Order: sequence, then C-alpha cells, then structure tokens
Amino acid sequence: MHLAPRFPRPPATRRAILALTLAATAVPASIVLLSASGSTATPSNPYAAYPALQSTAPSELELVASHERATNTGRPTWPLQAPQGAQSGWPLAESIRKLDLASPNMTAWIARSLGGGVCVLLWAHQPSGATPSIGYSCSQESEAALASGATARVSEIPGEPGAVYLAGVVPSTVSAVAVRLADGSTRTVAVTDNAWSLEAEGEPQSVQTIPAGG
Repeated sequence: MHLAPRFPRPPATRRAILALTLAATAVPASIVLLSASGSTATPSNPYAAYPALQSTAPSELELVASHERATNTGRPTWPLQAPQGAQSGWPLAESIRKLDLASPNMTAWIARSLGGGVCVLLWAHQPSGATPSIGYSCSQESEAALASGATARVSEIPGEPGAVYLAGVVPSTVSAVAVRLADGSTRTVAVTDNAWSLEAEGEPQSVQTIPAGG
C-alpha cells in the first residue's frame, strides 16, 4: 500500500494506521490488508455485490485539490486526483461513499480503487496536525479479492492505549464477520450495507466472513 500520499502526522500525534491480511502477503509494516472469504460478483458488473457504492447520500468528506487548500474544519479531506506515483490500491475520489457504521467513534467510507478493487477509508475522529488523518486499505483488483472485501485498522491513538478501531467492507452476500481478538476470544459483528465496524483492545488476529444463511 502506498503511504506517501497520506496526510502528514507530526510525531506528537503519530498513530499506526494498519490493515491486516488473512493471506500472508508481504506489504509495508505500517499497512497490511485484512480480508476474508466472501462470494464472487458477476463478471458483467464486478461491483454488483457492493450496493453501498451506489449511495446518493452526502459523503461528508471534503474533496480538495491539495491538503494545503483544505479548510480547517477539524474533519478529514481527500485529494480529488490520485497523486503522482499512486499504486493500484488508491481510493478514487469520485467513487467515495459514506458507510453506515454502528460505532459513534469512527467514520468510514467505501470506494473503488485505481486498479479495480474495493477500498475502505477510516477516520477514528482523531486529528493529526492541522488536517485530520484518514487510514485506508484496498483489495487487489482481482474478482476473488473483490469477493473478500477490505478492512482498515487504526491503533496507537494518543490517549487511548491499547485501543484498536476496525472498519471493513464485504460483499452483500456476507451477513457478519467473526473477529478473533488478541485474547483469543471471537466476536461476531453484523454487516449492514456492506459495512461492519469494531472497537477492541489489542491487535486482532484474524477476520472470517459469515455468508448469509450460514
């Protein structure tokens, strides 16, 4: 995952924005994709299983030409254009749609990726310098990866030792996800409109999707 375009974070408010992957794919230490098995989308429309991408509700995410021109509202922003050198796993601004999360302590969005995958963007309601920071994670561009979805994780938040925020997107054929927590216990979280979220203590070990009717 390409980190350079991220919003700057001064050392005083540094947090680790990570994603995990159930497959042992090598990625930079600060970003790992966490995904799980789901169902396949139709070849004619690879995003058919993600109706959240068709939402007409306001995204509540300011799109800007550059960070420097962002308004100081205490809310995050996202660049209109992919930065030079952006990899295939970059969320496309025009496709960003807000997700309906159960957690009041975070906001998340779904988007298509530059390479044809699906992305989730996560803000844990913590500013990082003048511009609040967004973590994101994208699936690969293959049909199988679209069936898996994507999960972003934010941790090492100042003033919240041990707290971990997770938000994910999965196909509409997935009704819930089972998250194996740091202590070995498992928590099942319902999926609503392609989205799920969870606040936990410690780094989660894995995520497993639960098909509808499963």
